[in-house]
Amino acid sequence: MEKPPGVASASSFLTNIPLLDLPQKEIVNFAKKIFNGSSRDLLFRVETDLSECQLLWEEFSPNESLFDLWDFRLAFWRGYQYHPYFITLSFQEKVISILPLWFDKEDNQYTWFGGSWPDENTFFTKSAKTIPLLLKLIPGKTRLFCIRSQEGITDQGSFLEADEEKYILDLKNFSSLDDFWGTLKKKKRYNLKRDWKRIQALKPEIIVNDFSHLENLFKLNIDRFEEMVLDDNKSTFLSKEKQQTFKEIINLAKDYQVRMVSTKIDGKVVAVDLVALYHQTYYCLAGGCDVENYSGLGSFANLQLIKDAIELENVDLIDFLQGDVNWKASWRLGTRPLFKFAKD
Repeated sequence: MEKPPGVASASSFLTNIPLLDLPQKEIVNFAKKIFNGSSRDLLFRVETDLSECQLLWEEFSPNESLFDLWDFRLAFWRGYQYHPYFITLSFQEKVISILPLWFDKEDNQYTWFGGSWPDENTFFTKSAKTIPLLLKLIPGKTRLFCIRSQEGITDQGSFLEADEEKYILDLKNFSSLDDFWGTLKKKKRYNLKRDWKRIQALKPEIIVNDFSHLENLFKLNIDRFEEMVLDDNKSTFLSKEKQQTFKEIINLAKDYQVRMVSTKIDGKVVAVDLVALYHQTYYCLAGGCDVENYSGLGSFANLQLIKDAIELENVDLIDFLQGDVNWKASWRLGTRPLFKFAKD
């Protein structure tokens, strides 16, 4: 496996690390201001061993979200096999901050460990003031997306920009799908009910947790976006690496649960969604449906997910992930801000 730039000096003291291009005065001032100590007490290290990266991740991750879990991120590593690149900052031999990255050899850039797909990425740190310096240590083109709000960083960091919001649905006051209908504007409610009734008239069969339908999900998703002109708008599952990743998300489910909701019409699988459950949150990870032959099926499939989540015990929130994709805002979903960082 080819190593990314900077890996040759995986463990060195500050003055010997070639990936750093910072004036000594800046380092000295940083040590005094942040730690009230000497720059000799600072150690910057790049960890590339997967097992060591796991130990660092598990020490620092808040485990608040599905995307904080090591096993969920490991699924992406198993799919892509990109080289981990964890930049660590230690003071007096204690690790203070980590940038958990990998080197994306396809796009020739550094990004989060797990790539650009996972939402809610977090800076792992015991001192928020160290993050701007750590970002300077990345030795090449960098794209860090979907950074979630983090006190002392996202509210202070002029080095970050706003990213696309993520969309959520709070279920705490919902007992049935009727409660969701009541949140919608009149016209939208009419249109969605029409789609719901149209598919219901076809007597669909709803199947839960037949994971053999994952291949149907891939095919339905690929077919749906096949006619898109721009590659960025085509299905993410054209990539064999992404398909393998989602197989591993199912295989590695232990600290989180996976759930699959499928719709059959006339014995044919026409819609499939993969969901994960963690900490009372229902994560809508991926789906595919045959909207070409079944008008309204896309709305029906999303409504079926809302219905499924409401009927489950201990689910308070649906996470519809980042980006509006031409429907989420009109469904009057809540939003959470996300941020991004870019370096060329």
